[in-house]
Amino acid sequence: NSDNPTSAYANDPLHGNTLAFGLGLEGSLDFGAQITAVRLARLEQREIEARFAAAKDALTLEITSVRQDVLLALDKLALIEKGQKLARAWLLALTDQEAVGVLKPRDMADALSALFKLQFSYWEVRAQLEIARAQLALALGEPVPG
Repeated sequence: NSDNPTSAYANDPLHGNTLAFGLGLEGSLDFGAQITAVRLARLEQREIEARFAAAKDALTLEITSVRQDVLLALDKLALIEKGQKLARAWLLALTDQEAVGVLKPRDMADALSALFKLQFSYWEVRAQLEIARAQLALALGEPVPG
């Protein structure tokens, strides 16, 4: 009974035995602004994802293109090396003709011209191959071979 306490301190609000917790929240209930903010965040996320996908596709395209350049240069190099072997064989055949005495000067000029053109092409393709390898290393983020 609260009218007749058993102790003088039982109803003392300053000396109670209870424990209380409180939680304070602050915020606005402007749902329109919150919905707009969420929609803007989603749009920004989609834009970033689209940019990331475009950058990824561009990088893949660049790496594929540079890789094709390297493979093309390697194929050209192999063909030129075969051509050089054939040009040397042609020159050897012409030296045999010269030993017999049936060599035409025009044939010798053609063989030497072909050999020199192939040697020039060999060094040109080697330079293209090194450039393509350096571009591939840069595209892959690796150090450029020295």
